[in-house]
Amino acid sequence: MKNLFDVLAPFYNALHIGSRRTFEAIAKIADFCPSDTVLDLGGGTGRIARFLVEKVARVIVLDPSEGMIRQCRKRHGLECVVGKGEELMLEDGAADKVFLVDAFHHIPDQRAAVREIKRVLKPGGRVIVGEFNPETRGGKMVVFLERFLRAGSTFHTPAALAALFGEYGFSTRIVDEGGKVYYLIAEKA
Repeated sequence: MKNLFDVLAPFYNALHIGSRRTFEAIAKIADFCPSDTVLDLGGGTGRIARFLVEKVARVIVLDPSEGMIRQCRKRHGLECVVGKGEELMLEDGAADKVFLVDAFHHIPDQRAAVREIKRVLKPGGRVIVGEFNPETRGGKMVVFLERFLRAGSTFHTPAALAALFGEYGFSTRIVDEGGKVYYLIAEKA
């Protein structure tokens, strides 16, 4: 049976008109370099990762939805792979940067995903997580909608998400904490 994202895949890009703006927000805090290997975890159709093509050495989009990855494969310059955040296909220390946009709350075993992110990041590597703040009015609406859709999502306040990554040895900071969307920046020691 197809999941919600497999059904939405052909229309997903049309639903997200702010992709360039989201990429620019991430680029300001990610410090992408031409030699970077970047993993877009839960990257779906590659709507954000596409902006990195020819800016970094390698861009990998990993998503559990086969429908999303089919759409991703239509984009030039992206490696599009079906997979789960809890079982990343990269070797230890293979990635310079990992980012997740509107995706972390969909991962069933978030602790396993954090361990995997740490494993695949090089020392000094950085993960950027863009999430909805469940303490804001807009964030509460997203939480309500995902519960209504029975998406099984688990949302974190900025402080709670920073604490979760901190438990695994990441140094963390939060950007745009008071908005509907906030960004966690976590660096591997």
